[in-house]
Amino acid sequence: KASQVDWLAQAQTLTDAMIDEFWDANHGGFFLSPREQVGPRLTRSKSASDGATFSPIATALRCLLLLDQRRALLPTRDADHYDYADFYRRGFNAVSGQLNEHPLSHSSLLRVQAEYAEGALDGKVYLDGGLASFELIPSSPSAEKIGIEQAQRKHRLLSIRIAEGWHIAATKTESGSLPLRIEAAEASAWALEPGELTSEADYRGVHVLDLNLVAKPSHRLSLDQAVNLKVTVQLCSESQCLLPQVKTLLV
Repeated sequence: KASQVDWLAQAQTLTDAMIDEFWDANHGGFFLSPREQVGPRLTRSKSASDGATFSPIATALRCLLLLDQRRALLPTRDADHYDYADFYRRGFNAVSGQLNEHPLSHSSLLRVQAEYAEGALDGKVYLDGGLASFELIPSSPSAEKIGIEQAQRKHRLLSIRIAEGWHIAATKTESGSLPLRIEAAEASAWALEPGELTSEADYRGVHVLDLNLVAKPSHRLSLDQAVNLKVTVQLCSESQCLLPQVKTLLV
């Protein structure tokens, strides 16, 4: 069975080949045809619009974005290797004029840019190049809680994965690093039930946290609204702490 490292290595190899074959080294951006074409030479298009299939250029940009989000986990990370974030920015800038002129024809490109600006749309977010990830997992209510009471409660599992050598504080520390904080947005119709998420001093490796949300009495008519969970997190090793980040997860 292929491991995550195997899949990432294959994705990196394919993306590097894509850059070699389709990238415009003179003006930036991707062509739709490879560098060496078989048959008559046609003009190499850079159209990023959707057609019968999703835009190939939007797909290429999303590959760059996803690899950059996992850059700390990639098998090849030497200084001379491709900077996927830089290729994403230059690739998007090369087609941004098309997007401004005909936004309705570029829905795939809009979606990729939204993911770049606001984070992943699939419920999983990566921090600091993949050194940690957070993923919300739906959970089914127990049989005795199904009914009116359950309509006023939400239960979710939050999976946390942290790379070896790194940790997230669970409580206040003498070093001043920020502990993990999870809260529902203030304007939300839901509130997160208080409770101790772990008895340990910090999170290392893999953890699954139970999150229970209850409806605010003053918002009972707005229970169908999605919940924005704000996660404040700071990754630390034994020698340094990275900058704190605030991520939003949609319940």
